[in-house]
Amino acid sequence: MPDSDRIQRNPPLADQVYRGLRELMREHAFKPGERLVEANLARRLDVSRTPVREALSRLASDGLVEFQDGGVAVLRLTLEDVEEIFEIRRLLEPHAAAQVAVSLTAEDHAAFRDALARAEAARSVIEFAEANIAFRGLWVSRIANRRLRKTLLRFDDQVSLVRRTTLVDPRARSVALDGLHRLAAAFLAGDAERAAAEMSEFVDSAFEFFEAAFPEDRP
Repeated sequence: MPDSDRIQRNPPLADQVYRGLRELMREHAFKPGERLVEANLARRLDVSRTPVREALSRLASDGLVEFQDGGVAVLRLTLEDVEEIFEIRRLLEPHAAAQVAVSLTAEDHAAFRDALARAEAARSVIEFAEANIAFRGLWVSRIANRRLRKTLLRFDDQVSLVRRTTLVDPRARSVALDGLHRLAAAFLAGDAERAAAEMSEFVDSAFEFFEAAFPEDRP
């Protein structure tokens, strides 16, 4: 769809611009390190520069863009950044997954089956990346602790900047799909211990492929 169609005319406009830019980043519309010019974004989204400026400030707080040399650029993750993010994921996500596993409803179970079916049906890197993100968004949205949920979503947005790069590898997609199957089985069984163990394995497996995406950063 045209980028300008992402923006409705109902207030607050800055919130809509913020959400629209986040969607564009998840879709890899901008490259890591690319400078984001207020005037260009305003024309692209058919809004004034003021809500764009406010949205960019919020994106900077989210760790998705950074101010540099008087401008704004999309965050360029380094291997050190990814290592730090995955250290936090290893500490938080198994615990969160265990809590989610024992709190799901029958309706949630149906949603997990649908999300897994979408991943299985994916026929391209983009389709699988979107299905992977959707599955993750599903279980993270079921985390009762809103601060924990917000923290994990923040890091997920950062990792999404390079996720499609890792999923270009067919083996990465195969490993990720197997991980989704195992996670879904644990969630559907309501098994907290199993969900924690599978999440730990899923995070560790994902890191191996993210690490491979930064060969220039290795000593």
